[in-house]
Amino acid sequence: MRALFDRVWDEARKPADVDHTVAVSAPTDDERQILTLMCRVSKDEAGARTTGVSVRTYRRRIADLPAALGAGNRAQAALIARERGWI
Repeated sequence: MRALFDRVWDEARKPADVDHTVAVSAPTDDERQILTLMCRVSKDEAGARTTGVSVRTYRRRIADLPAALGAGNRAQAALIARERGWI
């Protein structure tokens, strides 16, 4: 097990070295608002209230963002958006 870990560790790259080759266009105004709220509000309910949609709709919009940005989760999607200057 240790040998496997050592091999994987030696081949690992820093997050900055990962190639983000997913061709992504700039987000729409709605997507930009959702990305911004993801970073600013602590609860989905507050974000939904701010945008004037149901919590379910807000969560669905958030769920669509990581795939569109080539991210694995919300946090990574927010980081990618921030790196690209979208939020």
